[in-house]
Amino acid sequence: MAKNRDTITYQFEIDADTWNEWKATVPREKSLHDRIREYIEADRDGRLTITPPTDDTTPAKEPDEAPRDDTPASSSSADVDVLDAMDIPQGKDPEACRDALYAVRDYLEEHGPASRREIVTAVMPDHPLGYDVPDLEPGDRFRGAWWRRIIQPGLRDALDDVEYRENHSDYRVP
Repeated sequence: MAKNRDTITYQFEIDADTWNEWKATVPREKSLHDRIREYIEADRDGRLTITPPTDDTTPAKEPDEAPRDDTPASSSSADVDVLDAMDIPQGKDPEACRDALYAVRDYLEEHGPASRREIVTAVMPDHPLGYDVPDLEPGDRFRGAWWRRIIQPGLRDALDDVEYRENHSDYRVP
């Protein structure tokens, strides 16, 4: 655990299956960082209860969180805002572009700061948006339209929770 002024950074380990199952329940327009923070605040405020198992064979009940007014429906205004902030190239599916951008944010949340090359290598194969996925050799720099026309402008203009660190030449979710 590292402390920096008024914030604390804490790293934890969790079973991969449990993490992936929980992650799938988080709305795409909400960052995992924000969702975890909401759970911590709900627990602090007494709005989160966990029912202990009745015996060794009964699994614990999933946490119940009090309903929140800010919980988005399936398609929220946050999705629309992200799409409005993105300048989608003609002929590209806006929702697919938004999903690719969210996948980049998810990658940064899960893996920490990443360079353009690391993002392209990790995210583009699952979200090519009709562009050819490059086979980057060590030292190669990616200059493709997937990055220039969709991802980089989206990170800069549409997602408030991703920042570029010029001194590190990488992107991160603070």
